[in-house]
Formats: sequence, C-alpha cells, structure tokens
Amino acid sequence: MRTAGPNGLHGFYGHSDAPSYLAVALVLFAYLLPRDGRDRDVRVIAALAILTRETMVLAFVPLAWKAWKSDGWRGVARWAAVGVPYLGWSLWVRFRVGHVPFLDPATNRREAVGAPLVGWFQTLQRPLGNGQQYGLLVAALTIVVAIVVVRRTPNRDRYLAWAALASCASFACYGWAVWEFPSEALRVMLPAQVLVIAAAFGTSRPRGQPSRRGPRLGE
Repeated sequence: MRTAGPNGLHGFYGHSDAPSYLAVALVLFAYLLPRDGRDRDVRVIAALAILTRETMVLAFVPLAWKAWKSDGWRGVARWAAVGVPYLGWSLWVRFRVGHVPFLDPATNRREAVGAPLVGWFQTLQRPLGNGQQYGLLVAALTIVVAIVVVRRTPNRDRYLAWAALASCASFACYGWAVWEFPSEALRVMLPAQVLVIAAAFGTSRPRGQPSRRGPRLGE
C-alpha cells in the first residue's frame, strides 16, 4: 500500500484500471445473480463494488428503489447499510492520510468533482488545446445512448439499463480536472460505458420473444 506523498491521496490510490474492471464485474454479477432469495448476497456484492470504486453507488440506486417499492423504508435501510464498509474505509484513510477521499487537497482530486455541469462549462471556458471537447462529446453521446437503451428495454429487464443510466449521471459532476485530458476522461467513464453496452446487448432480443434466462433480479 502506497502512502500519501506531495500530491495527497494521489499516490495512495495510484492510476491502475484494475479497480474499474473489478467494480464493473461486481455490478454485473449483482444484477445477473439469480433471484432465489439471495438479496443479501446482492447487497454484499454491492458493498464490495462501492469499496472498489465509490461512484458505483449510483449503479445500485435502481435496486434500492425496487426495495423501497416492495418493503418501504425497511428495504431502504437495508440498502443504506451497504455504504457502511465504505464509510469505515474512509475513516481509516482519514486516520492514515489525513483526508477523506473526496476532500483530498491535491488539485487533480479537488477539481475532479463539482456541481452538475459546472465542470463542463469551466472546461469549455479554458483553452482546448488537449481536445477536451471530444471527451465532453463522448460523455454526452454516452448519456444519450443510455437513455435510448432504457427506453428500448422491456420493463421486466430494465433495472440494469437504469443502473447504466444512473452511472452515466456521474459524468455531469466531473470537474475540469477530469476533462483536461481526454484519455483520462475516457478511462474514468469506462465503467459506466461498459454497463451501457451490457444493458444494450444483454437484454436485446426480437420483440415478442420471451427471455430464455431464468428469473433475475429486477424481474
């Protein structure tokens, strides 16, 4: 485990893409896990996914909403407990490094998240020598595709599509530090884009043809 250096938590986290791939795999596993009374297993997987990549919390909003519709606030409370391990890890990082993850004073962390669309406007007002506009264009197109996937997906299979769209919502809150380099922006957007592709192709079949899969979460 690396320790914090001059760049705050930058050295602590590193730039490996492995957490992104693992987080996507966990989200897909949670949504494709057979629905034979294994909701607790799904919440455990969700907790691991959030620990792996905190933005994956958005991918589980549809399941929390489903729990609220079926069990009311009791179901919401069970899903809220999914964030407890991440909270504990954040406190440990605060003790070891001196900053909680989202309050790291390093510029590349501090300016990576902001109010919705503020980072987009700030990026467009800055010099575009790195091709930042292309990262914004890819983000906008990904959100549009996610909306189309939700609309075209049958209701019984729509939870994964909603998870993909919810994950894309994080794009709006990316700060200018993310868009400064298009390759970095694409790397950060990759998990949500993979979910969009999985939702688009995982439930695609001719109209009127029933699914051959067994019961799934969200059906």
